[in-house]
Amino acid sequence: MKSSSDQSSSLSKKWFLVLVLIPLCIVIGLVAARSKGVAQSTRTNGRVNGKLLADKESPQERLSFRENGPTGYWSGSIIPDQSRNSSTSPVVVVGTSALMGDRQMRNMQLTHVTLRNYSSKTVLGVQLKWFVTTREDRFKVLPPPGYTGLFEAYTAPGTSRKVESPLVRFSQAVKYLVKDGSLEGNFLLQVRVFEAEFEDGTSWNDYWGGPKPGDQGEPWKGPGDNDILQNHATLPGASFTSAVPSYKL
Repeated sequence: MKSSSDQSSSLSKKWFLVLVLIPLCIVIGLVAARSKGVAQSTRTNGRVNGKLLADKESPQERLSFRENGPTGYWSGSIIPDQSRNSSTSPVVVVGTSALMGDRQMRNMQLTHVTLRNYSSKTVLGVQLKWFVTTREDRFKVLPPPGYTGLFEAYTAPGTSRKVESPLVRFSQAVKYLVKDGSLEGNFLLQVRVFEAEFEDGTSWNDYWGGPKPGDQGEPWKGPGDNDILQNHATLPGASFTSAVPSYKL
């Protein structure tokens, strides 16, 4: 049987543990909440790192076409920009997914991209650049290039992820090439990452090979192992020709 002194000592130890553990739990909780708040603060109120996110299209708009494509004999594919790899960009488009039309609605539109994050930082959002070339000359850009708005694209370091992108419509991309309502030729709509926003608040911009003036960031020098992308990913759920979304009359 324990003496009263032993019981008193045991009770004192219990109260000591309570008095120590409760403040410790509170401190841990506050630190975790602060860390979570910092991460979330970079993508709140429709912004990523303080930059406004693009408006999202409605589900109906993403699953249908609002206009027909040009008449004429033409073919088109939406593909990743094949000049971009791990040595030229920290975040690379390695796959595309598109909604395909038919002979009654001859059009196509980019709906998703698969991103590969070669950097050591978590990606929060990206902006895409797109341009049109012919299949015969993939390096000669025809009309002026276009850009999507910034959109959320959470991708952990060293991983790939398929994300929903703003719509890029083929009919709009080639409108400068249409003559008298008709289009002739075989075309590629190529897509690359133009800007990437990272979780630590830094950014990377393709035009400068680094951040925009006034932005926090650093030039991309490629990953340590200089692992250059050789193959393009393909995605299920779309029509493919040569492993890319394609449309042909």
